[in-house]
Amino acid sequence: NSGTGNIPAFTATNSGTTPLTATFSAVASFTNNGVTCTGTPIQFTITVNLPLTPSVSIGVSSNPICPGTSVTFTPTPINGGAPPQYQWYKNGGILNGETGATLVSNSLAANDKIKVRMTSTAACVSPLTVESNEIMIILKTPSIAPTSITGISTICNGESTTLTLIGGSAGTGATAEWFSGSCGGTPAGIGNSITVSPSSSITYFVRFNGDCNTTSCASQLITVNTLSSTPTGISGVTNICLGNSTTLTVSGGFAGTGAIAEWFTGSCGGTPAGTGNSIIVSPTVNTSYYVRYKGICNTTACASVTVNVSTPSVGGVVAPAQSQGCGQQTVNLSVSGINGSVTNWER
Repeated sequence: NSGTGNIPAFTATNSGTTPLTATFSAVASFTNNGVTCTGTPIQFTITVNLPLTPSVSIGVSSNPICPGTSVTFTPTPINGGAPPQYQWYKNGGILNGETGATLVSNSLAANDKIKVRMTSTAACVSPLTVESNEIMIILKTPSIAPTSITGISTICNGESTTLTLIGGSAGTGATAEWFSGSCGGTPAGIGNSITVSPSSSITYFVRFNGDCNTTSCASQLITVNTLSSTPTGISGVTNICLGNSTTLTVSGGFAGTGAIAEWFTGSCGGTPAGTGNSIIVSPTVNTSYYVRYKGICNTTACASVTVNVSTPSVGGVVAPAQSQGCGQQTVNLSVSGINGSVTNWER
């Protein structure tokens, strides 16, 4: 097309799939007294681009998060220009001063909703301003330390006890961790309860360990009482005379926790004869003595010994077989009323 004069204003549209280009040529001319002067032609091109649709989406560095965690929101613009303009929002309200290409926050609460509004600086965009998707914050729960441990705290060697934590709460992703010796020491199990069978007294500890934190420990001392072992014998003088005494002493074996030596006559557990590692006895007849250990955890079998009692000799009456005689003669003497036997004659 061609024409003269100024080009009137017009609106260019492009409903195709590729950009449209129009080239214009303009020549300036001037006529005076029948003489026309023509200038140098000038060309210019008008390109009608396809209309652009801007959009923006946002992502977050971490979600769910623990309280106080710093997170970064980052937009991904399409047809935003170089650079786009941003305004960040929380729960529908403007975040004053937050107009950067990222949003960083460490003070978000559960269910807070973050989005961004982008104004494109690119040409041929429609609409000019668009909003992103909205990200809702999911807040993890920190753990609270257990307050105590329940269970039988005094056992005998070889027995077991079940320990259960009390109080506190397990946060997101948390498990109960058990240790012996110290908090974080030798692992002893996991879960709200454990069954243990220590061979000596020891303290157990439990804590929660989860996504957000590791708590302090609650603790419980388990006291392990020892078993007694059977005495192996009894020492002391075992042959005495009537009226005398002898000291009997337990030997061998082991007295466990809270155990004492118990003595009996007649049988193990029969007639009580005393307590302690040694006893002094004065039987009047041959007597068997028994000793055992009795403590918190067990009562042993007995060791035994017999004390033999001898009766002392008692003097009798010496008399001749014949009461008188003349000259030198042999006299037979006899003794009567004795307890024992004659071992020697004296005059």
